[in-house]
Order: sequence, then C-alpha cells, then structure tokens
Amino acid sequence: MNKIILLLLLPNLMQAYQEDFNDDAWYAKALATSTVTQAALHAKETQPQKTIIWTKPLIIDRENQDFEGITSFTFPCNIIYKPDPSYNYPWIYRNYDAAIIINKDNFTIDFNGYNLSLHAPATSNFLLNNPTYGISLYQGVKNTRIISSTHSGQNTKTHKGSITNFTGYAIFASGSRQSYNSYDVYSLLIKNLLIDNLLITQNRNGIYIENALRPIITNTDIIYNYSPQILYGIYYSYILNGLIDSCNINQNWSYIDTYGMYLQDTTNLMVQNSQTNANRSLRSGNVTGILLTASPLSAASSDNTISNCTANRNLCANVADKASVGFYINNISRHNVIENCTSLNSGHTATPPGQSDPITPPDGIGFKLNSTDFNNITKNTAGYHATYGFYDSSPLSTSFFTANTSMFNLINFNVIVPNRSGIGSAQLATTNLYLNDISAFTGAGPQLTNLSIQATE
Repeated sequence: MNKIILLLLLPNLMQAYQEDFNDDAWYAKALATSTVTQAALHAKETQPQKTIIWTKPLIIDRENQDFEGITSFTFPCNIIYKPDPSYNYPWIYRNYDAAIIINKDNFTIDFNGYNLSLHAPATSNFLLNNPTYGISLYQGVKNTRIISSTHSGQNTKTHKGSITNFTGYAIFASGSRQSYNSYDVYSLLIKNLLIDNLLITQNRNGIYIENALRPIITNTDIIYNYSPQILYGIYYSYILNGLIDSCNINQNWSYIDTYGMYLQDTTNLMVQNSQTNANRSLRSGNVTGILLTASPLSAASSDNTISNCTANRNLCANVADKASVGFYINNISRHNVIENCTSLNSGHTATPPGQSDPITPPDGIGFKLNSTDFNNITKNTAGYHATYGFYDSSPLSTSFFTANTSMFNLINFNVIVPNRSGIGSAQLATTNLYLNDISAFTGAGPQLTNLSIQATE
C-alpha cells in the first residue's frame, strides 16, 4: 500500500493519536499551505480519520518561520489541545492563553468541518482563574478569517467546524485603543475579523471581541455553553461598525447572569436574523437576550440596528429583584433601532433546592428601555411575559414606539409619553383588542398604531 507522506509543521508541537490503524505515515501533522492542504483533504477521503493532540499552542506570528509566506491553516482532522503543565506562554501572550494564537495579518483558520477541543486539567483553580481560549487574536491584527469550509455536495449549515470544552471563550479577540502611530489612531484595534459557519458548544463562554473595527459573525451557533460565573454568548466592547447575522445563541446556562449578546459601546452595528432563546440562570442571576449598553466612561452605545431577531423563553433565577428581558437598551444608549423582532414567554427557573419562593417574583419583560433616549421601537411582538410586554423606565419617554403588538402580558405597555399639547404626560396610546371583541380594530385606523391584545376588558 502506498503511504502518503506529508510535510511536517512544527515537529515539536503535535503528536499523532491513532486508533486501530498502523499506517504511521498517514497523517502525522497539520499543514498550512493551500496546495498541500488540498492533497491532504483528498487523502482523508480514502483513509481513516485521525485525531491530533497538541501539547503546546500553535502560535502564528512573525517569530514562527514555519508560517513565512503562508496565509492559511486548514484542519486536517479533529485536534485536541492538551497543554503540557510545564509549558509557559511567551510573555507577550500572557493574557492570550489559547490553543491557537494569531498575531499575523491576512490569515485564515479553516476548520474544514472538524473540531478543536481542550483536554483541561481537572482542577477548579485552573478552570476559574486560568481560562484557556480556543483561538485568540492579538491586538492590531487585521483581516483574520475563522471559518469552516464545506466539501462538494455538503450542506453549509450542517458542515460546521466546532470549538468545545474550553475554560474561557471559544474565540477571544482583544485589541487596544492606545496607539503609538500618529498616522493611525486605530493601529492596535482588531480589524475586519470574520467568523463564519462555526458551532461553539460546551465552553464557559462564546465569543469575545473588544476594541475592534468591522467584526463580522455569520452562520454561527453558540449553544449549550455553561459557566459558574457570568456567561456571554457574544461579548462586544467598543465596536465600530460590524455585523452579526444568522446566529443562534440558545440554551446557554450559568449560575448567575447570562447574556445572549452583550453589546457595550457599539456604534453602527447591525444584528439581524438571529436567535437568543432558552438561556438560563440556575441560581441567582438575570438573563438577557440582547443588551445594548454603555460603559460609565462612554458617551453612548448608539446608531445600532437589531432586526428580525427572537429572544424567547429566557429564564432568570427565581430570586427577588431579578429579571428576564428579551431586548434591553440601557445606560445612556441612544439612537438605536429595534424592528421586526419577537420576544415571548420570559420567566424564571425553578426555585433552587433549600430556598423558598420570593415574596415578589422576578420580572419577565419583552422589550425594556432604561436611561435611554430617542430610540425607534417598531413592528415588534411581545407576548406571555410575567410583567411587561414593552417597558420604558423614563418618566417621559423620548423613544418612538410604532406598530408594535403586545399580547397577553400582565401589562402590555408601560410607556409614558408627552401629551399632544406638550403639557403633562400620558400612557402611550394603543388600540386595545380582546379575545371576544376585535371591533376596535377595523384596519382603517392609523397604520402605525400599537396593538394591545388582552384576554378580557
């Protein structure tokens, strides 16, 4: 039998793990050149699948001469990162501990449908205080692509690459707003990061991106992640422009607060066609589907659009003063648009063992605005929430609520707006509909009216 012998990448970095197969020359190492990778893919179709174990991280930077002139790394098979306890990361990457570290522009990581997982030491101190990321990006890196390509005839939606079992974020990209380049004030921001067609599951957190220009996350599922601390499906901080499209952030659980998307200090971000459903706090926290917020030193999180998204059946802990919220604009964020979105059935989890139910149950809210001005909330649906469908905490709301439908909530709308005369205030005007009487809505009224649907008058 002809043996396939491939060039070795980082001989001291990887060791082949073989299962009931003695052809020791089949697939020893992972390769990065596109021509060899294609040959490797062809070889894989005719040979049993292997798993590679890495005992040290793959560091892609200018110091690593194996990547000189190389622009991509394609997974040849599943990879397990089992770090050597005696290994120390280079000091420059001391906050970027990961299986793969990228500090090189214009580089592509292609999962090729395979899995990257961590074999972590079984110590609580390691899990809590020394998180390990799946992939980390160093500050200032630009034009990185983390994707999973598909083979001919396979479905893109099912042929996802995956990241599992990491004790930190699956993907961690941390730029810096400090610049030493007088000609480029954004020199150390992450630029043009693309994440596409991945499954992120059974990690402590999903994706973390801070101080970045135009990150794009598409067709990515972040599900079944679990944390004893705060859990974030997607965490953004100081993001200019960008897109989150067709992502499912569902069934992530933590002991305390859980966020599907935590979007802080973002500007001109588009979030569309995505889900944040069935996320939970098991013991003592709040749960939010999508949060737009601003840090204390920020002017605002503004000019963002959330469109065609759902935040259904998110459950906070059954503890007093906690809340489950579908869509939440908070803390001086302004000039944002939420349109054509749906939030249903926010509530709380079961009472933890040994505790009694709170006297005042937690809030369940579809759309919540707090300390925010001049937003556009239009054509959304909120239903079956324990407290409010739509809620604005401002004593006099400046946001524009149009053509929304709120149905079968304890209180459908709690939004105070100025009177038409400009003197005094009143509840937001709505058209009330009832199960046994829909005559109030003839279809001939104002097209932008908000509908309040109730069981009885």
